[in-house]
Amino acid sequence: MKYGEELIRELETEIERYENQMSRRWDRINNGETDQEDCFVSMRVEERGRDLAKSKIELIKNGGCEWFVEYATLDGVLVNAKWCECKSYTGYGHTSKLRIEMPDGTVKWTQATTEKGLARIGIKRVLCKRPAWFNQAVLPLTQGYTYTDVTKNAQAMPTPADLNERINYEFEMAGRAYRIPKALMLGDVSDVEKITKNFLTFAIDPICEKFGEEATRKRYGARQFANGNYIDVNTNCIQHIDIFEQATNSDKLLSSGLYCIDELRVKLGDTALGEDWSRAHYITKNYAEASQFDHLGKGAE
Repeated sequence: MKYGEELIRELETEIERYENQMSRRWDRINNGETDQEDCFVSMRVEERGRDLAKSKIELIKNGGCEWFVEYATLDGVLVNAKWCECKSYTGYGHTSKLRIEMPDGTVKWTQATTEKGLARIGIKRVLCKRPAWFNQAVLPLTQGYTYTDVTKNAQAMPTPADLNERINYEFEMAGRAYRIPKALMLGDVSDVEKITKNFLTFAIDPICEKFGEEATRKRYGARQFANGNYIDVNTNCIQHIDIFEQATNSDKLLSSGLYCIDELRVKLGDTALGEDWSRAHYITKNYAEASQFDHLGKGAE
């Protein structure tokens, strides 16, 4: 096993080898011989290998010690500080807070990360030189002693209920941005017909109207639009239509002359017949001008 200067020279050779491999790979990418995306894994392995070798050299030069960020009072007294995962105030997800045990025995909590924010509660960051294994210390337990980690919060790990609550929150926020009803986002089928109509009215129709206006502007222009030519994005057939449920309504639309047979077939999701009689409009005798009825008198003329 190598130590000291001999180990440093070996690590420097390893760093040079990694950098040469990375340089040759970039030359092949710039020359079009290979694609950068195809080399992603190899590049990451070489970068991590190079950085690891540099870290080892720094540790050897520092005598096996490394600089760690710790917390102390403004007078320079080190305190026991630890970042903890806590439930956020909104009730969704978790947030991180710094738990600080002050020299007088009191405990302070903060989310401050800047020096100014820490100074408000009488704390500052300090750099301390510790052995590289400082954060991985070993606690010897003699016979008759047991160790219990009292700082570990059992509630910090998310439960299935927490995950479900988080998912519902994300879906609700996404639906709110696109004006999609919460019940549709979460798959609630109760009163779905009314909810779907609201979804079409407030979410789909405004977007389709904008699409139609923009397509008309680019396709036809102002002159053609003035002549009555435009694009209309129709959303009437988005919902599922049961033709047997709509039989009475279809009869009224046909008998009043509002739609012809082909137009109704298209509205109901069927194909148009394309015949002369199917393109004609029909009006029953129930619909006529008031002047044609004798019992209404001449005042109806």
